[in-house]
Amino acid sequence: MEYNKEQQEVLIQDFIDMLFVQRNLSSNTLYSYKNDLQNFSRWLERRHYGDINDRSIYEYFFICRMR
Repeated sequence: MEYNKEQQEVLIQDFIDMLFVQRNLSSNTLYSYKNDLQNFSRWLERRHYGDINDRSIYEYFFICRMR
């Protein structure tokens, strides 16, 4: 299933809200999670990935490690 940019932002924010309510994480942690997810989302968009899968996640982490 593919999501447009606005839908991705809603999903990311919903996830962050869930973490805040259910896990009571600090604002710094939530900010970092949100930032990481937004970076991943932009990376997927630039590479024209549709669905998130094991391969796309592996590639992203591999590239991040190389920096």
